[in-house]
Parts: sequence; C-alpha cells; structure tokens
Amino acid sequence: MTDIRFYHLTKKTLEQALPDLLTRVLDLGRKAVIKVVDEESIPIMSKHLWVCRRNGFFPHGIEGDGHPDYDPLWLTTKEDNPIQADTLILTMGAESTQMNEYDIVCEMLNGHNDNEVQAARTRWKNYKEQGFDLTYWQQAEDGAWAKKA
Repeated sequence: MTDIRFYHLTKKTLEQALPDLLTRVLDLGRKAVIKVVDEESIPIMSKHLWVCRRNGFFPHGIEGDGHPDYDPLWLTTKEDNPIQADTLILTMGAESTQMNEYDIVCEMLNGHNDNEVQAARTRWKNYKEQGFDLTYWQQAEDGAWAKKA
C-alpha cells in the first residue's frame, strides 16, 4: 500500500523546502516524479532545480529532453513516469489518479493558501477511506518537520 505523506508548508516556501526533500530522495537511491499544476510552472521549476542545490544541481528531466532513463527526477504536469520512479511529489495543488503506482507520495501544500489546505483535507479524508497509510508533517518554528499525525 502506498505511503502518503502530507507536508504542510508554514515557514518555508515550496522552493525552499523542496531541495531538502529531493536531497533525501536521492540520498536514499530513489527516483521521483515531481508533478506541478500547469505547463507554465515547468520551466520555472526546472530552472529552480538547476540552481537551488548548495553544491551543484538536481539532475532532472522534462518531456522533450530525450533521455529520461538517465534522470533520477522527472518534472511533469501529466500522469507519466518514464523514469520508473517509486516516489511521487505533488506540488502546487497537483493531484494524481495513479497513487497506487508509487511506494511514497508526498503532498506539498502551501499553508498560506486556504483553498489548497481545504483541498488537502478533502484528499486526506478520501485517502483514509481508501485505506492508504497517511502521515502529516508540519513545519516547526525553525522550519524543521514535526510529525503531527
């Protein structure tokens, strides 16, 4: 059964918190699909992944790059997984109908966007009814993650 983790961003932005999560994914030898909500977000997020890492970049691919089998991270708006990732990271309110195809799904939700928080609460309830393993993480004052449920 897929392990679904909600990460409630209250102190850091997605752009600030995502590098830490991606570092963990890569350090564990995993691959991840990062799903955004619209095509306009892909070049912005892609550029961010090239420059946000302290000592380098996050190697990733997007549709049209040509060699997804070399990429440990895949950035998309679709339900595609050409890198055979076992982790799905949903950002900006993105949703997926293919949760069962991943070992871990991370929902990154903006705690300053009431619509996003409310939608996440609805998804939490739906996931729970479907029998998924759920955990809820919220940022502490120092930005560290604290498990709340």
